[in-house]
Amino acid sequence: MDYQQVISGIDNYENWRYQVAEKWKDWVKLCLFARIQDIGCECTYSNLSKINQPLYGQLDSTVYAKYLHILKVRSKLLEEQFAKAFEKVSNQVDDLYAAGEYDRVFKGKWYAGFLEAEIKIIAGNHHFHSKTLAVRIITALTMTLNFETNWVEYFNKPLRELVEKF
Repeated sequence: MDYQQVISGIDNYENWRYQVAEKWKDWVKLCLFARIQDIGCECTYSNLSKINQPLYGQLDSTVYAKYLHILKVRSKLLEEQFAKAFEKVSNQVDDLYAAGEYDRVFKGKWYAGFLEAEIKIIAGNHHFHSKTLAVRIITALTMTLNFETNWVEYFNKPLRELVEKF
């Protein structure tokens, strides 16, 4: 497949990213809540969504309710406390998405899997080497990063501060 074939299915990159992040917004809420409350469970940024069926498809509300219940039980919060705490996280995520800042809570590596799924749809019956495509996408992107731009400061500043302590 050439670049034009791939890009033909993604009309607007920014819109595509938002739509992708929107599909897993409920998963993000569960993961963020689990991290804030320090709850050990499958709702973690290390995992792909457990609540979308198929994986890059729509929310399965039954599975979502199951994981929400797991968080409630493991949080050891009373019903009302849990509802209030989860609503706060949910509203914060909604606000970030509304402000176009969804990348602050949506794990960037997840885009590669969505892109792989999208490319498979675009390809249709056209044969291409799809094995480990998401991993190869991340590798290719990593090789094109420019470490001389402003985004690096986010990582360099804390590292510099740590080094200065020694």
